Amino acid sequence: EESSDQRARLRELDVLACRHGTSGDGQSSLIWWQQRMLNAFVEGLSNVLPVEVLSLLTGEELRDMICGNPEVDVDLLQRVVEYEGYEESDEVIRFFWDTLRELTNNERKTFLQFVWARNRLPMKESDFE
Repeated sequence: EESSDQRARLRELDVLACRHGTSGDGQSSLIWWQQRMLNAFVEGLSNVLPVEVLSLLTGEELRDMICGNPEVDVDLLQRVVEYEGYEESDEVIRFFWDTLRELTNNERKTFLQFVWARNRLPMKESDFE
């Protein structure tokens, strides 16, 4: 599903690029605006991550580092959760984890969005701190 969405976006960019002519210097105005947006993105990212590191990462690795894991790892979540008013051994807590495991990944993402205002977990346990 994601790859078909990505292909549709790329086709849309191609259509936009064809609609936009080139400027007097031969450069497409669309490419010029995309370059400006990319430069702003890299500038902001460089405040958090040295730009030199970017060439060491694949696009997927960078995405996962910034956005988190696209798969909701229930075991990871269970290891880092902090209980208030309950113990891990309480029956209601066991039911909760069993129910969360039965959900699809999309349903888990919706749950995370509701309780945490994010739909992805960090990649590893130490990233929660």
